[in-house]
Amino acid sequence: MTRRVHLVAPVTAAALIAQQVASNAVRDALFLTWFQVTSLPYFMAVVAVLAIPAAESSGRLLARFGPARVVPFILAVNSALFLAEWSLLGEHPRVASGLIYVHTSMLGAIGISAFWSMLNERFDPHAAKPLMARVAGT
Repeated sequence: MTRRVHLVAPVTAAALIAQQVASNAVRDALFLTWFQVTSLPYFMAVVAVLAIPAAESSGRLLARFGPARVVPFILAVNSALFLAEWSLLGEHPRVASGLIYVHTSMLGAIGISAFWSMLNERFDPHAAKPLMARVAGT
């Protein structure tokens, strides 16, 4: 089991980071396609206001149910939101672009943070030092 985790954890971390980078690139491209750059501060303000309760809620969920149960839920919600936004993109591109901006700016970082919480809870910090270095290095 430990050997499997040593293989899966770095791959998962790399996939999460790749997804975050790609979604941010798509977010920015869509945003600049459908909105004036002068509207960016307003979107950033909305994200900042929504990020506070979102981070607090994710922290409470992590504390109450544990990362092993919450991380899959967060990643599933993230995926469902991408599918919903993709379905909106054809007919309502401005709405979809705005939702993608808010969604990826908030939930991507929360998902990555929750993944690290799961690793930190699963392993003894001293014994897992080589694994954490491998995961962080991906």
